[in-house]
Amino acid sequence: MRQRDSRFLACLALLLAFAAAAIGGIPVTSRPAALPTDRPPPQSALDANEFLRLVRDLTDDSMEGRGAGTKGIVKARDYLVDQMKAVGLRSALGESFIQPFEIPLGLTVDKQSLKILESLGKEIYEGKPKEDFAAMGFSPKGRFAGKPVLAGYGITNRAAKYDSYGHTNRNMFKGKVAIAFRFEPQDSRGRSLWARGGEDAEWSDSASLVSKAKWAAERGAVALLVVNPPSQDKDAELKSSDYPGYRARVKIPVVHITSAMFRRILGAAGEQSGEQHVRELQKLADRGADRPKTLEEIVLRGEVTVKQSRTTLHNVAAVLEGAGDLAREVVMIGAHYDHLGYGGFGSRWPKRAIHPGADDNASGTAGVILLARSFHERVARGAAPTSRRTLIFVALSGEELGLRGSSYMVKHLDELDMDAERLVAMVNMDMIGRLRRNRLYVMSADSGKQWRDILKRARQASDLDIRTPSGVGMSSDQAVFYRIAKTPVVHVFTGVHADYHKPSDTADKIDAAGAVKVLKAVEAVIDELWTQTDRIAYVPPKGGGLASRRAYLGVVRDPTVEDVEGFPVMSVGAAGPADHAGIQAGDVIVRWNDKPISSLESLLDALSAARPGQKVQITVKRDGKTLQLDVTLGRRSQ
Repeated sequence: MRQRDSRFLACLALLLAFAAAAIGGIPVTSRPAALPTDRPPPQSALDANEFLRLVRDLTDDSMEGRGAGTKGIVKARDYLVDQMKAVGLRSALGESFIQPFEIPLGLTVDKQSLKILESLGKEIYEGKPKEDFAAMGFSPKGRFAGKPVLAGYGITNRAAKYDSYGHTNRNMFKGKVAIAFRFEPQDSRGRSLWARGGEDAEWSDSASLVSKAKWAAERGAVALLVVNPPSQDKDAELKSSDYPGYRARVKIPVVHITSAMFRRILGAAGEQSGEQHVRELQKLADRGADRPKTLEEIVLRGEVTVKQSRTTLHNVAAVLEGAGDLAREVVMIGAHYDHLGYGGFGSRWPKRAIHPGADDNASGTAGVILLARSFHERVARGAAPTSRRTLIFVALSGEELGLRGSSYMVKHLDELDMDAERLVAMVNMDMIGRLRRNRLYVMSADSGKQWRDILKRARQASDLDIRTPSGVGMSSDQAVFYRIAKTPVVHVFTGVHADYHKPSDTADKIDAAGAVKVLKAVEAVIDELWTQTDRIAYVPPKGGGLASRRAYLGVVRDPTVEDVEGFPVMSVGAAGPADHAGIQAGDVIVRWNDKPISSLESLLDALSAARPGQKVQITVKRDGKTLQLDVTLGRRSQ
C-alpha cells in the first residue's frame, strides 16, 4: 500500500479503522531465496506452504525491502519473471515479461550547512552534516540566517485548543529561525495525547513536519529546525533526508538537529543547556504552557540545496489466452510487489532498516502467482470452459511512490497488445496475508453494478465474512484502472495492522492458511469473470477524489505528470463541480481566483478555506491555451 504524507493519510481513514491492536516484535531473520525449479510442485495450486514460501522469498534480506532504486527490487523483478515462466504462461509484453518505466526517485540533499554565530557574526560552531544535523529533502533550496526562536512543538491545532504561536505577536518569528520539538504533546509514557485509533495510531496529522514548516512559514520564519523531545530521543537517529517527491513541499528549509546540537545552541545563547532543562521545556510544551522565546545572543546560518534523482522500475505481466467468443476480452489480476526498501519517507519506523513488506505486498504478489498457476493448470488439463476471457496477471511496481506502475501501464496498454475497451475488470490484491476474525474486505465494489452480486456468490462459496465498504478509494493500484481506463475494479484486503510500513511486517506473521481462504474466494470471483457473458457495468466517479471537510471540486491529480507548475488533472468526477464548469482530464489548474496554484498542497489550501456553494474562478492550461472557468463548489457527502 502506497506511502502518503499527512494530507493523503485522510484517504486511508477507512482502512485504518480496521487496524489491529497488538504490536509485535521485530525478529531478525535471513532466508535464502530458492528458485522455483528447486521445488517439488505443490499438491494444490492454492497451497498454504507454497504461499508462505513465496512470501519468504520475496522478503529475503537480499530483496532489500524491494525499494525503488535498490538492487533488491531488480532481483524481485527477475524472481517474478522466473515464477511466471515456471507457471507456464507466456509474456504479455513481448519476450521479456517486463514493462520498464522511468520515474523521479526523489529529492535528496546535495549540500547542507548549519552554523552558530555570535550576534555580530563571529562563528561559534559549525555543525557536521549527518552528525549534528540533516536537512530534509522536501525543503526548497536556499540560504537562511536569523536569530533562533524556541517554539515548543510548533503546532497550531484548533480542535485541541493548542497553539504554539497563540500567545505571540505574529511578527515575533519574522526573519527568525524557528526551533520546535518533533512529534506532538505526549503523556508521561511518551504517547501522543491526540492520536486516535488505539495502539496502532502513534501520532496525529499535527506531528507532520510539512505542517510544522507551513505554520512557521506563515509567521515569517526563514527556516525550521526540529529536535527530538527527550521522551523520544533514546537511541534516536537523524531523520532520513530522502523525499520521494519531485518538488519541494514547503517554502522554508527544514533541518533535523540532534539533541546535542540543540543543547549547544542553548549554551551558545547563554541559556541552560542540560538535559533536565530540555525535559522541562518538553513538559511545558506537552501542557501547552510554553511561550516562544527568542535567543537574542546568537544567529543561526545555513544553506540547503537538493537534487533530483531518477530510476527505472518494471512491471511484470504474463498472459493466459482466452478461447471462443470471449477470448478478445481481458480480466486483469494484479498486485504491487514494491515496498519501502530501508524505510525513510512513508515508514512508520524511525530508524533505517529493511522493511520486508510481507503483507504489504509480498502477500498479494504471491497470490497473483498462485492464481496464475491455478488457472493455467485448469487449461492444461482440459478442464477450462470452451468460451473464456483472456487473463493477464501483473506484478506492478512503484505503488508506494504514488501508483506509478499502474499509472504507466494504464496509459500504455498498447504495450500489452490491448486497449481499455477490452478490459472487463481489474482485481487488485494489496495486503491479503493477515486474515482476522475471518473477515475479508473488498474495497471499491461501487465501481461496477454487478460486483456485490458476484461477491455475494463468492461469500456463499466460502466461509469468509466478506465486507464491501462503500466508495471507491485512491489507496491502491485499482484506482488508476478505475479512473483512467474506466474499468470496474475491486481491491481485496484483510486490513491494516500494527506492523504496517514497519520492519516488523515479516513473513513469520503471515497467516498462510487464511491467505489461501482469501485466494479461494478471489478465485471464485475470477472464475465468474472468466466466463460470464455480460460485462460488469462501469459506475463513474461521484464528484472526484479531492475535497476539503466542507467543499469539494471533483478532480483527481495525475501522479504521472512530473515537473509541472500547477495541478495536473487525471480525471474529473462525473456531474461534479469541475465537470459542470468544463474542467477536463489533461488540464493543469494554475490559479484559484487571484491565487497561483503551484502544487497539490496549494490547491488543498484553497479548498480548505472554501465553503460549499462558493463561486470561484479557476484558471487552467489546456493544449497551450489559458482558460478561465467559473466553478460553483459542491458539498462533499459523508
